[in-house]
Amino acid sequence: MSTTTLNSLANASSSYLRSAMRQPIRWHEWGEEAFELAKRENKPILLDIGAVWCHWCHVMDRESYEDPEIAQIVNELTRTGKLDNTYIIFTSDNGFMHGEHRVQQGKVVLYEPSIRVPLLIRGPGIPAGQHRSQFVANTDLAPTIVQATGAQAGRVMDGRSLIPFAKDKLLQSARDILLETPTYAGVRSPNWLYAEHVTGEKELYSLARDPNELNSLQTNPAYDAMEKNLALRLARLRQCKGAVCRRGVQLSLRTRLERRGRGCRASRVFARVGGPATRRIANAAFYLDGHLLKRDRRAPFTVFVPKRFAKPDGSLLEALTTLSDSRRQTVSRHIAGCRF
Repeated sequence: MSTTTLNSLANASSSYLRSAMRQPIRWHEWGEEAFELAKRENKPILLDIGAVWCHWCHVMDRESYEDPEIAQIVNELTRTGKLDNTYIIFTSDNGFMHGEHRVQQGKVVLYEPSIRVPLLIRGPGIPAGQHRSQFVANTDLAPTIVQATGAQAGRVMDGRSLIPFAKDKLLQSARDILLETPTYAGVRSPNWLYAEHVTGEKELYSLARDPNELNSLQTNPAYDAMEKNLALRLARLRQCKGAVCRRGVQLSLRTRLERRGRGCRASRVFARVGGPATRRIANAAFYLDGHLLKRDRRAPFTVFVPKRFAKPDGSLLEALTTLSDSRRQTVSRHIAGCRF
């Protein structure tokens, strides 16, 4: 008769972790007991990230795809013929920590596992099976529902409807995301995270170089200019209200028609990105009806569009700009094509 020795996960708080209690590995649940043991035995801590994320995926899979109440609602909408005229939004009010940054569990810290949430939308005008990467926040949900239902908002809304962003994957707003709790305020941009704590402490992370937010740069003089810039943007976000909160940088797409030879098809449209924030552009990409025309990495940011490329009833010309601080903003104009 053989016996199996259980490791310490036999007493773990998570049923998923307890499923590994018979493995011949000296596992320990993340916590102070494990830290003290490693310190006492002078051994490094090896964290199994896979188990952490698999556990979270396991929980999310069960809650989103095996929930009988969700299934009942969708089935009833299908039975009554209302599903195609109904918006279904699946999201959360917060993420959750599973040991990252030595936070055993929690949901109000400023790091990525805590601030990122799932967002799935199904409904009229929402492209099926598409993924979008634009910056959005939970403040955008109310404006989205207001637009979708044709309602009138009873209060000033800081967010914006997500429906235009769902329809146009190139649409970017150069927005920052405000992170705020009673103990800290922070600003999240595409490649940067900056936070000010009530204790006077600050944190600054370059997410492009340090996606796990392990090396704060707030004391590095090489990043003083970026820290100052983010501090100003954070102050504006904390005081803004309504449309001001949604405002990007001042850019526009200016166009003029250049006639060449005879007839419309020989003409072309000259387009140039202009505005006070032009000097902050790192690069620009020009698209006509979603098709890439040109990438420009130095000023002036311009493109020529032959009129024969545009649709007779009009085409959308977009310039997707990336700023030196990593934010992205789209400016656009409709241009007419030739009717013969």
